Amino acid sequence: KHQFLGRLSSDRFGKIIREKLETNGVSLDHSIDAEELSTLVVVAIDSNGVPSYSFYVNGTADWGWTPAELPDNVELENMHATAIQFGCLGMAMEPGNLVIEGWARDHFKQNSVTISHDINIRPALGFEREKERLRVERINDISHLIKASDEDIQWLYDLDETTDDFQERIDAIVRSWIGDSGRHVFVTRGAEGTSLYRPSGSRIDVPSRKINVVDTVGAGDTFCANLMGQLSDVSALGSD
Repeated sequence: KHQFLGRLSSDRFGKIIREKLETNGVSLDHSIDAEELSTLVVVAIDSNGVPSYSFYVNGTADWGWTPAELPDNVELENMHATAIQFGCLGMAMEPGNLVIEGWARDHFKQNSVTISHDINIRPALGFEREKERLRVERINDISHLIKASDEDIQWLYDLDETTDDFQERIDAIVRSWIGDSGRHVFVTRGAEGTSLYRPSGSRIDVPSRKINVVDTVGAGDTFCANLMGQLSDVSALGSD
């Protein structure tokens, strides 16, 4: 059964989230009833279907994690959990981000579940580039799977996409993330498709389907959901 692990406000937005999840058969047994207000994001879509975001995040429910609110080993075993998927603002916003990171690190050391990190950088919130790069690299070190967009990498490493060596620099950065580990990295490139980097050093480029883009909000989350679902279908997630 699918479980949503989140801190849900008791305000109207939190109730809408609960209703949506429950209608879709998602269990909230491990979600937290939070006193704080819901985080709000206002999205504007331009004529090309590209979104811009305004965030209202200060002191909201999503970032207040405590160690006691996260499932322990027994609870994860009872859920038959094979993977932990996290990323974006959950791993960037204090104070809860460090709590989640410590929890994920413990499970990485135990080799008990697959750890999957969706980098999903949000420069609009005014994060400091160097601090974010160090944070991302630290979390990558405790991840088995990493997903990033080419725009994430471009911003994190302050790359100029117009230079001739842009692709080579992305390749080198991703391979530095892999190092001598067994982790795999997926780099999404919008209309250009996705590149899979493997521990062997090889890169497999998969073209995207050609579509008329209307709205890209949630595209990265959908990519990760399908990736994890298909890996689960072939029993590729779990211990070791």
